[in-house]
Amino acid sequence: PEHILWREAGDDAPTTEPPHLIVRVEHVEHLGNEFVVHGHADVTELAVRASADRRAPVVGALLALWFDLDQVHCFDPVTEMRLPQ
Repeated sequence: PEHILWREAGDDAPTTEPPHLIVRVEHVEHLGNEFVVHGHADVTELAVRASADRRAPVVGALLALWFDLDQVHCFDPVTEMRLPQ
C-alpha cells in the first residue's frame, strides 16, 4: 500500500498524467501516525497507506490513484515468484 499518490475528486492532481485507478472508499483505519484507506475499483480490493498529517478521505469518496511505477513489483500468479522489472 505504499508509493501511491492520491487525491479526492475535485482536488488538484499531483501530476498531469491521468490517474491509474479510481477507487471508492469503503473504510478508513486510523492508526495514530498514519491511516489506511480500504476500497474497491470495480472488482479489485485494495488498501492505501497515508501519513496522518493529511486529511483522511470519507467513506464513499472517490479517490484518483497514481502508482510510482518504479516501485511496482509484479508476481507470477502460478509460481508466486517476483517477475523481473
